[in-house]
Amino acid sequence: MRPVSTPTAEPVEAEEYLARIGWAEGDRPAPGRDTLVRLQEAHLTAVPFENLDIHLGRPIALDEGSILHKLVRERRGGFCYELNSAFAWLLRTLGFGVELLEARVALDSQRYGAPFDHLVLRVDVEGEPWQADVGFGDHAVRPFPMADGVEHREGGRSWRWVARRPGFLDLDLRRPDADWFPDHRLSLLAHRLDAFGPRCAWQQRAPDSNFTAGPVCTRLLTGGGRVTLADDLLITTAADGTRTYHELRTDGEVLAAYRDRFGLVLPRRPDRAGKRAAPSAGAG
Repeated sequence: MRPVSTPTAEPVEAEEYLARIGWAEGDRPAPGRDTLVRLQEAHLTAVPFENLDIHLGRPIALDEGSILHKLVRERRGGFCYELNSAFAWLLRTLGFGVELLEARVALDSQRYGAPFDHLVLRVDVEGEPWQADVGFGDHAVRPFPMADGVEHREGGRSWRWVARRPGFLDLDLRRPDADWFPDHRLSLLAHRLDAFGPRCAWQQRAPDSNFTAGPVCTRLLTGGGRVTLADDLLITTAADGTRTYHELRTDGEVLAAYRDRFGLVLPRRPDRAGKRAAPSAGAG
């Protein structure tokens, strides 16, 4: 596949992207189940889920060239429209079949959000459709098959696909010592990236968007656990779920945390909003 370019950047190559996510195996990986699992985990560990451009006053453009330049050359993260579309480009370049699907995030036990609230990947893996998702914050680390009745377990959490409406699959989540609860509703109709543009613009501007509430940045830790910076609150979650909290007092401490914990070198501290962003990231 021809590399994608932007007016201001040289084309990004797959090898650069693989280096960005810490792929150190030398040869370009061949498409297959094991490769997909290892690529997704590497991506989640290396590339943070973050909404910082919204709070730096930078519009987020949904074109592949700009997104690849941001994630690979600028060594930034992003939210679902950026992270999953970039991952889709990498997977296609490596020989996977990939489609972009829209999902509606659950608001409560009965209601889902608007169409195109979230972008999910359907990946052809050895003749079987799999979900891949590197853009949902604290979600499943490993991809898993996408079919009614499939249940996926990781640690103390489980996910299951349920076909409740024609043309859709619902993903339910069960946390430890809790019942099943809706996570998101996935449309099985494939879309082009530009179809997500209006909702992406809404996420950046609307007062009701989770992403305008305040800056948030989170990534998976090697070996399990997670580190999250929600405005000035640094949260470290161990593999067993234990959390420690540390409030950062100065702009310098916040910028150092972005640099040292997430590999992000920012020109200034992202603006604070009227309320602190939620400690756990969601869709988008």
